[in-house]
Amino acid sequence: MNYTDDQLKAALAKMLPDVVEWKHQDLFWRYIFNEGISNTEVLDTELLHFCWLVERDLNPEQKLDYIEMLGRGEDEESFYPTIALSSDWRWRVDALAKVKSIDIV
Repeated sequence: MNYTDDQLKAALAKMLPDVVEWKHQDLFWRYIFNEGISNTEVLDTELLHFCWLVERDLNPEQKLDYIEMLGRGEDEESFYPTIALSSDWRWRVDALAKVKSIDIV
């Protein structure tokens, strides 16, 4: 995976529901699908939350493919559940884009 953070964020924005809102310490953020992810700083934990929003809407076949992609280490024949559980947002976006057939440009 040789994508920039901006490329991955743009791909993630394509996969999000039309409007995503959440509350944190009395502040509201709104990210609109057509505009991508806001220019304000987005924390890694927030990006993981965005991944979760996409993950929860995967169909059963996509979920299996996604989990398998996350669990692959350098050895393509093996599956490592710890890799799947500890994958950062970048790895997750790459796998989500593959299962949802989204081009990262």
